[in-house]
Amino acid sequence: MPAVYVIFRVIEYIMLCITGYKLDKVESDMNKNNKSNKEKVSTAIEDLILMIKECTKVILEIESENDVNFNVLSKTSYCTNILEQCLSTLTKTDNLYNIDYGAFDKLENKKFIEAYVSKTKSNYLADQNDRVDFKLNKSFSNNDCICVDKVDIDKKEIKKFLKEIDIPHVTNMIQLIDNKILSQWDFSCLSYFEKSNYPFFDINLSLMFTIEHDIPINSIINFLSFVEKQYNNVPYHNTIHATMVTQKFFCLSKKLGIYDHMEYKIKLVMFISGICHDIGHPGYNNLFFVNSLHPLSIIYNDISVLENYHASITFKILQLNQCNLLKSFSEKDFRLIRLCIIELILSTDMKHHFEIISKFRIRRENEDFDYIKNNDDLLVLIKMIIKSADISHGSVKWNEHYKWCQRVLCEFYSQGDEEIKNKMPLSPLCDRTKHNEVCQSQITFLKFVVMPLFEELTYINDNKFIRNFCLKRLHSNCLMWDKFMKEGKVIKVYDSSNENKRDKMKKRMDKRKKSYIDLTLFFIKSISD
Repeated sequence: MPAVYVIFRVIEYIMLCITGYKLDKVESDMNKNNKSNKEKVSTAIEDLILMIKECTKVILEIESENDVNFNVLSKTSYCTNILEQCLSTLTKTDNLYNIDYGAFDKLENKKFIEAYVSKTKSNYLADQNDRVDFKLNKSFSNNDCICVDKVDIDKKEIKKFLKEIDIPHVTNMIQLIDNKILSQWDFSCLSYFEKSNYPFFDINLSLMFTIEHDIPINSIINFLSFVEKQYNNVPYHNTIHATMVTQKFFCLSKKLGIYDHMEYKIKLVMFISGICHDIGHPGYNNLFFVNSLHPLSIIYNDISVLENYHASITFKILQLNQCNLLKSFSEKDFRLIRLCIIELILSTDMKHHFEIISKFRIRRENEDFDYIKNNDDLLVLIKMIIKSADISHGSVKWNEHYKWCQRVLCEFYSQGDEEIKNKMPLSPLCDRTKHNEVCQSQITFLKFVVMPLFEELTYINDNKFIRNFCLKRLHSNCLMWDKFMKEGKVIKVYDSSNENKRDKMKKRMDKRKKSYIDLTLFFIKSISD
């Protein structure tokens, strides 16, 4: 049957081109596969793989069939139809990792999911003439981007800042935390920051000490001091969030049983990328920068604007000799570390959310998936872990989760106020007048955005912690939001004025803060000026 053989070779070639993975023999038909995966949101590439596997299965059946009366035509027609569907998907889909929003049963689910994961596409409408033309509005969009004339001054300020860090004082004041406590999922960074004088140093230095390293303590203190300075005093994307993500990154790695298998350099990657993943965040999202034609969006061509910015600032700090945690590594190891840190920070852009989940799912279903021996597989996995840590507040206790939601609402609405003030289009989730939608948007976020991440992590060593702890918390928090929605509870927004008062008081008491140098001066000017 030469025709059948040709079809089989074509399918095999397509499969190799699309995925690079070996074809697995399918034990169940497409209907069973679809039934078992009905609750998972699949991407076009996953649908393609499923169709090609089904087609391969049928062709293998044809090749092994000995009955002379066997109806080959019906089987080949079936395969032809599948191939035509594959061809249609390949030629009509601009991104094979896009999800089909039509799979969601409710319109509001689609609306909120798009709001959470598609924030980088400008939402300007051509027929709205009352809005500001930002390509002409130099007073807002053309802030000084790179202040060349101030570089020498800033270098002096940087040296002055580093010189004035009282390392013996900081070292004596820090209270190290046992790693058994830090590996507990219910460790609350919010609570710890309220009661400790040096919470950022306590937690992050303790996490750093879980790694066997020979980095001088002075370099670590300098690095942490500089990183802390670059975080802005915003309600959500601040040092507390950065510390929480780093702690949850560590905790998940321990619970999944992969931390002890990590090389020293990968553990350092985890620490640096966790603590720096939102460094310099202004409290406004990528869409704000794109719509306002902000200098950062010009530098990064509207692509993962803030995430690129965070990664850039991270390595600007690491380039300072006094803060360089990577100076002992070889050139080869440094390049690998740099690649991984950049990849991890960029993966926190929610625009790539479903793509990262899909790539992980495709890879872990392959029979040669091995995150212990294969560094590429490990990188795919730790991307999933840092993303889970980044939005982990949905899987903590209700009271803490609720506080984080109040904080992020404060940032959203502050951005919306700024957009209205500057006659910009209102970004999704940033409209105060739609505050009554908060409960539904949170349910959608937890159910369709956060849960898929944690569900995939259950496949690592058949881990029961994720299923019996994190996912149960997510379900429980969804029920609480549903209860609030049905009862018409008023959701209070975080009051940032109290935070500003506490911050000013702490600065007066903090002997370390004798001077302040903002490394972001080269890139970003205060948007609220």
